[in-house]
Amino acid sequence: MSEITLRKLERALQRLLDGVPKRTKNDGKINISRINNEAGLKVSNINYYPEFIKDAQDRIRDHFDAIAEKNIKDAVKQEKSEVEILKDKLKHEQKLKRKYREEKNEQKLLNDDVVKQNVSLAFRVMELESELHSLSSHKVAPIR
Repeated sequence: MSEITLRKLERALQRLLDGVPKRTKNDGKINISRINNEAGLKVSNINYYPEFIKDAQDRIRDHFDAIAEKNIKDAVKQEKSEVEILKDKLKHEQKLKRKYREEKNEQKLLNDDVVKQNVSLAFRVMELESELHSLSSHKVAPIR
């Protein structure tokens, strides 16, 4: 009978480690009492198997260590991806900065051209006013 009970305990432990219990809650908690309940044994029946208890405790510890290690790796991977996201944002911002700087320089050149043209037109207006003034000082007979 003890071999059958040990097999029940082994299968119960494996179901709990796999996260697919049949008789207990699937909340991720694993302890000796829960293994006993999952195996469908009477209260504290598991205590008759101290070697199994020691082995089960080691396997439970290894299981949770592996989960913790996986969580740490996932966190590091996520952190790396966050760093990559920040690097991509920085590259995008630098690209925009270059684009805006080029646009600013183009606008400055256009502005300089407009100012030159305005100065040239203003000078031409002054010349024409001067000519008009000199012509108005002379008596010009209208052409008929």
